[in-house]
Amino acid sequence: QIIAVGLGLVQTVSLYATLGVERGWWNSLREIFQVFLTGGACHFMFHIQTKAHYMSQTILVGGAKYRATGRGFVTQHAA
Repeated sequence: QIIAVGLGLVQTVSLYATLGVERGWWNSLREIFQVFLTGGACHFMFHIQTKAHYMSQTILVGGAKYRATGRGFVTQHAA
């Protein structure tokens, strides 16, 4: 748990550096604080985990199918 928090802080430092150069140091600090205050990090984790869950379920169950487009297979490239 402590390692996860540490990794999150390392990624935040790089974000702070990028925003600091682009928008100024004080504005970047205020923006990062606002993102954490409004729960932006929790929303992002929820969003990614939801996508990962449904993708793994599709792969596990075999939900991916071939969708015919009616164009056929390309055997020669047009010159």
